[in-house]
Amino acid sequence: MTSDTAVARGVSASWKPVWRDREELLRFADLTLADFFRQLARYGTGAGIHEQDGLVLFAGAHAQPNPFRNGAIRLDRRLSAQEALDRAQTFFAPLRRSFVFWVRESEDDLDALCRSNGMELVEPDGLPELYLEGPPPPLKDVPDTVVLRRTNDPEVRRDYVDVVAAGWGMEGMGTELASEIFFHPDSMGDPNVIAFVAYLDGKPASGCMALLSHGIAVGGNGATAPWARRRGLAELCYAASLQVAYEDFGIRGSVCQSSPSGAGVWGRMGYKPLTHYMRFIGKPPVATWG
Repeated sequence: MTSDTAVARGVSASWKPVWRDREELLRFADLTLADFFRQLARYGTGAGIHEQDGLVLFAGAHAQPNPFRNGAIRLDRRLSAQEALDRAQTFFAPLRRSFVFWVRESEDDLDALCRSNGMELVEPDGLPELYLEGPPPPLKDVPDTVVLRRTNDPEVRRDYVDVVAAGWGMEGMGTELASEIFFHPDSMGDPNVIAFVAYLDGKPASGCMALLSHGIAVGGNGATAPWARRRGLAELCYAASLQVAYEDFGIRGSVCQSSPSGAGVWGRMGYKPLTHYMRFIGKPPVATWG
């Protein structure tokens, strides 16, 4: 059964893609990803967001080098690769924390510079970026033991943070610390965010979200607690989010990033490979002693 949802009403057959060609779709991938970073960085007590000359720098409330909380992305080539990297290092140096530079695979100059500086890759083959050409398949029947709840309620938002922490092997760390490392619960209550949590036998088990940006949706923060895996719960949550995005907001496309292990879930929903982001770890400056 479902609760707090408005899903599975059917999507208009008049759907048309918002992008004209692959190059424009790649541009949307960058722009929506940057909006995802901004959404998470607006909340909490972190250094926040600094943007200039097409470079987006963002720092969350915690020094843990979560790529979605502490990082940089260059949206165009107004800055050379060297200047972009220099500005990122200057931004994070006073914070004394590592950060992740997101480099789309076609950015040869920035990729080469990061490699020549010995920056470590989070994934040797890059993080897959996927896209959905049209509406997703209809939402599957929700088992009677599962309730889907949208994050309109503060308690559901806190449950969502805890589920993500559990899904990433940090169960029991506490909602406050998990909020600093992953995302603040309030960031999931904004009108441009559609997120659902799946409750299995009354216990929060899984969650996923869609961020509305540039007329399309970007999926993220999908996770399932270890005890509830292999039931398709994250897929249900994201399908519910997309249904609302298409029906209530009229979006015309969707993109997402996926771990290699999670690509099969997106594939079952109709997502196709688009590109990869190489994620390079920038280290904090080495301490010196006077």
